[in-house]
Parts: sequence; C-alpha cells; structure tokens
Amino acid sequence: MERSSAPVPQSAGLRWQAVVAALLVVTLSVVLPRVAGLSALPTTDEGYYAYFSMRIAAALSQGSGLPADGYLMLYPLLTAWVFDLPANPFVVLRLIDLVVATVAGALFYTMLRRESRSVWFAALLSVIFLLTMNWAAFVQNGYRNSIFLAYVPLMLSVILMQGQDRPGERRLFLVGCLVALGILIREPFAGFSILAVGAAWVRFGRRSAAAVAAGGIATAVVVLIPVLLLRGSLPGFIAAYLDAGTMFSAVQDQRFTLFVNAVSTWAKASMVPLGLASVALVALMLAGARGGERGARGRAAFWLAVAVVPLIEPIMKIGFPYHFASALPGLAGLCALAWRLVSSRSLSIVLMALAGGAAYLFFQPQVSWQMKTVRQAAADAVHTGQGGWSQEAHQASNYLIAADLIEGASAPGSTLSVSGFMFTLFPLTGRVPASAELSDLTLALIDMGMDGDRLSRALAACPPDVIMTTTRTEWPGAALIEKVVSGSGLYRLVGTVPVNEAVSYGTFGGNVYARTSPEKPRCGP
Repeated sequence: MERSSAPVPQSAGLRWQAVVAALLVVTLSVVLPRVAGLSALPTTDEGYYAYFSMRIAAALSQGSGLPADGYLMLYPLLTAWVFDLPANPFVVLRLIDLVVATVAGALFYTMLRRESRSVWFAALLSVIFLLTMNWAAFVQNGYRNSIFLAYVPLMLSVILMQGQDRPGERRLFLVGCLVALGILIREPFAGFSILAVGAAWVRFGRRSAAAVAAGGIATAVVVLIPVLLLRGSLPGFIAAYLDAGTMFSAVQDQRFTLFVNAVSTWAKASMVPLGLASVALVALMLAGARGGERGARGRAAFWLAVAVVPLIEPIMKIGFPYHFASALPGLAGLCALAWRLVSSRSLSIVLMALAGGAAYLFFQPQVSWQMKTVRQAAADAVHTGQGGWSQEAHQASNYLIAADLIEGASAPGSTLSVSGFMFTLFPLTGRVPASAELSDLTLALIDMGMDGDRLSRALAACPPDVIMTTTRTEWPGAALIEKVVSGSGLYRLVGTVPVNEAVSYGTFGGNVYARTSPEKPRCGP
C-alpha cells in the first residue's frame, strides 16, 4: 500500500525538540568549526571577494555607482559597508559569513527534518553533513565564496515545497523568486533553474512550472536592472564572464591534476557522508522495488539532481574541493528520504547507532579540540578584529609581509597592481588599482594574448604607484611580467618577499616595485 507524502502534524513538544535540536546542530557543526578561523592569517579566495567589496564601498562613497568590471558580485555588494567600520575587515567579513552559514545550517536541518520526519535523526544527519561542509579545506576561514549565502534562498525554496500536494501559484512564484536569488548570488548554480522548473512541471503540471519560471524571471529583472544601471556598462558585465573563460583556458594544462586532487580531498573529508549516502541509495532501490510511498522515486531523483547540478562547475572549468562539497546537501536529502521510507522502530535504533558511532569516531577529535579552544579563539578574533594581526603573525604570512612592504613604499591612497591573483593585497593595504584592467598583471597579460609589449604600453599609459610581482608558477607569465616591470624604466625595486615554505603562502614570493616619478597619471579604476 502506498503512503502519502503529506507532512505529519507536530505536537508542541516535538516543535520544542526541533528548536533545541536546531540550536545544537548549528552550534556544534557551524559555529564551533568557524570560530577558530576568524583571526587566522589572510587567504587568497576571501581576498578576491574582499577586494571587490572594498572597491564597491569606495565607488558608492564617491557617488560613482558600482565598478563596471567583474562578475555580478552580490555578496561583496551586500557586505561593502564593512569597509566603513574601524575594524579589521577580514575578521568582520568572516564573522558575517559565519552568521550566514549558521542561518543556512538551521534551514538545512529544517529541510532534513521535514524530509525524514524525524527530529533527532535529522539532527544527527545535519551534524555529520554540516561538519563536513564547514571543514577548513572547503570554507578556509570563511567568506571564501558565496555558496552558503546562496544556500539560504535555495533551501527556503525546498522547504516551501516539502509536503505540498497542491501548492498555489503564489507559493510557486515565490519558489521561483528564491531559486533565482540563489543563482544570482552564486551564478554557477544556474542549473538549479532548470531543475526547479522541471520538477514543478513533472509533479504539478505546466501552469505550475510557468509560475516558477515567472518568479525567477521577475527576480532576475528586479535585481539585474538596478545593478547594471549602477555599473553603467553592460559590455563590461558580459566581458567579465567571457574573460573568465580566457583565464581558465590559460591554466588548462593543470585541469586534470586539479580535478583529481579536488575529488581526492573531497572524498577523504566526506567519508562518513558518502558512506551514508551509499547506504541510502541501496535502501531506496530496495524500497522502490517493493513499491512504497507515493512520489518517492520522483523525490529520490530530485535529491540526486540537487547533488549533481553543482558538479557542472568543476566539470566545465577548473575543479576545487569546495565545488564538490556543494553536492553534499543533495546527498543528505537522499539519506533523509531513505530514513523515512525504510525505517521501522527496531531498524531506527540500529541505523541511529551506526551513524552516530561513525560520526563519533570521525569527528570527535575535531569537535573536542574546538570545544577546548573556542574561548581563546573568540578572544583572538576580538583582538585581531580591533587591532589587526600581531607582529608575529606579520612574519608568518607572505601576504602580510608583502602588505608591509607595499605600505612602506607608498602613501595611503596610492595605486597598486598585483600579479598571480594576489587580490588579497588590496584590502590588506587599502590601496586601489590604477585601472581595473591592470589590477592583476597576470590576468591582464592573459587577456592581452601573453604579449609583453602590450602590457608594457598599458603600464606606461597608466602606471600604478606600486607593483607586486610574483614567482607563483600556477599562473603563466610570471617571468615575462617581471621582465616588463623591471625593464620599463618606471620603477625601482624596494623589497623582496622570499620563498619560505614555513610561512603561510610561502611556496611563492615576489618583488615589490615603487614608481620613480612623483607625477600622478590620469587614469583610474
């Protein structure tokens, strides 16, 4: 006999249990792992987002709209106000990302609770998956990317549809709005638009799919038109995405190695979630062979699609571990569905014990250490947020060593160009690019077809006050950039950042050059 997929009404006692469980989940699996990273040394990916956030803040304060270059960058836009605060922006941005991840974690638990119809199995499942999703290899110290912010509207859209046998068109329209918002926050999640419309069509019909699509289109229009008007350049917006293809093509020779390393890192970190998902798939296939709940096959297909859609990004361009970690919410949904379909009272006890035991063995050392160090980590975050990194920290990071050299070679308000994707140096020093094109000389050289003469002319036309070259070999053209800068006659060498693998980002170094002429060029970002 088939069972209904409608939700079971909850008593007040169960609702309170759910609230307590949600608080435990986010505290153990989101807050604890991330507090330790709040005061950590600066990293590359967060620096890229912070760079755009800083530029957006500067442009808005000057009344000049938004920068015309770069991706849509909604997360940096929403956090640009941080650069008006008298605090270390890296710590504040990481703290914001922690809050965002906490909200996403609570929604993640709610989604799994509604799917599994079990308060405490959903809690256990959430802790296992969220501890993995918030692992440092995936999120670094926070604010690495916009994934967790995108999860908020995307998970809300799923929650709105759970247990809905006949949703109204307003609800479906709202679902479309939320899915579109998630995609605008994290553009590589664009495949979720097709999944949302397709799922609505298959389950509810053409009119429902049209309502979802209408909500998505309306949200895209409402968000994109003001942003494009503030940017003032549609060609610049389109060029940012085209240039991304050029940039990734320049490192195609590393694509396979990076992909394999990313899958390996993800698989090692996700052993428990992947094991649970494998068991869930077997259980779902067995349940499907026996009949079961109405619509169960469709829901299983939906959660599989949720897991697969994020994998389009690393397959199509360059893969990093966090790309694969985006598949975990879909796998968690499969586990929750399997629990609901196959669990009996006796089997529930056995499954809970097995899952809990595996989680304890894998995560207990990490959680125990985090609980012991959380007070000191919080105190370090407050100190670093208010006063910056210590002198010892400045000698333990090549980013901070380079930032000190740049600040010593230039006055506040000076212009800077970096290379090797070292955008982190902009928010660390407060310096701005002489022009958007020359913010990163490596990307400029790639865009110029690796033509050193073109780069030389561009520097002569709009010379930044300071240039940071790099010996980083992952990106092409390091030697050519060094040759162009040192041979331009415009700059003098003021310092060198040595290669020192004992420090953060010490696998590569570089040189800092200062412009010899005091005359200010007439150009700007």
